[in-house]
Amino acid sequence: MLDAAQTLERLRGWKVGIRSYQEPWIDTTSPIGEAMFGITAVWAQLERAILRERVKAGMERARRERRRLSRPRVADMPSVARDWPMVRSRIESGEISRQTFRMSGASAR
Repeated sequence: MLDAAQTLERLRGWKVGIRSYQEPWIDTTSPIGEAMFGITAVWAQLERAILRERVKAGMERARRERRRLSRPRVADMPSVARDWPMVRSRIESGEISRQTFRMSGASAR
């Protein structure tokens, strides 16, 4: 909320207001709009705090259940483990194509 209030004060100093076309109630050129801007900022801060708590709780639960907290290893993916020797030999032989990348599950961009 402090960041939003400071930003609003800075804009006021430049004689600039905020008017949202998608949220017509946010119009800092009027007292009601300014209040709605503040309420929206507080609501967003609450949402971020709740999300942070849920993520921490989920990570703690995963640790208690001894679950892995990272992406799955490539070696643990059956299709990649099955196809990797062929893909690797193609890459080492200099045959690098979109099809080779698709077989490896990688991106060819």
